[in-house]
Amino acid sequence: MKILVTGGNGMLAQDILAFQNSSEFSQYTFCAAGKKELDITNEEALRKTIEEIRPEIIINSAAYTKVDDCESNQSLAFAINGDALENLGKICKEKNIKLVHISTDYVFNGNGTSPYKEENPVEPASVYGASKLKGEENIKQSGCDFLIIRTAWLFGKNGSNFVKTMLNLAEKFPELKVVNDQQGTPTFTRDLAYGILKLIDGKHSGLYHLTNSGNCTWYDFAQEIFRQFNKEVKVIPVTSEEFIRPAKRPVFSVLDTTKFTKATNHTMPQWQEALINYKNIL
Repeated sequence: MKILVTGGNGMLAQDILAFQNSSEFSQYTFCAAGKKELDITNEEALRKTIEEIRPEIIINSAAYTKVDDCESNQSLAFAINGDALENLGKICKEKNIKLVHISTDYVFNGNGTSPYKEENPVEPASVYGASKLKGEENIKQSGCDFLIIRTAWLFGKNGSNFVKTMLNLAEKFPELKVVNDQQGTPTFTRDLAYGILKLIDGKHSGLYHLTNSGNCTWYDFAQEIFRQFNKEVKVIPVTSEEFIRPAKRPVFSVLDTTKFTKATNHTMPQWQEALINYKNIL
């Protein structure tokens, strides 16, 4: 069974492709298309690529993820994260292709106090979140067989992320200020990729939340990074108000992954363990 991965050069896509030779998922063959090979906003190019490759499944990891830039580039954000999914969903419906789409915790307003379930009301507080929600809605309206996966706080080997940023800053500064009033779940893209393939392998459809287990603040995350990587850095906790950004961040964006665990009988590793595994492959 052939799987086409869009956004093929991205952090998550590269970790999905790393399972190419896995005995557990040996029934799948993977091919990837990066932004240079495939612009998902171009319906003609999208259709041509799909007709040439003829996949049974498409995993769409292509996205405009520069959260702050989305605020000043709304049309581009909605074109990539929203409108493109209308075309992709339509083509998948026509050709009986399963569409697996990666979404985000930013579809919630962040005012909650307990982990968000799939059925909780959505209310994006940023352009990025609104554009990703539009993508979800377009997929649902297309009538295709879909699997939408919301995730959060990604880090991995093949892309820029919070862990790399902290380690780079640690080489330059003896102390760092890190936000301590936003709660979420750091998620290793290798673990996320495995979870996505477990859902696909189980022929699951619909909406799922998928992150590593546990939760923390960015300050907690930074502390654990420096502990595991043996960096002597003083971390100073600060509030979000001290770091004014163009896009509003969710104060609380922990996702409830119970539905995933029940569906796959697989419990995602704790985020601290995931960080250890990430360190081991660097």
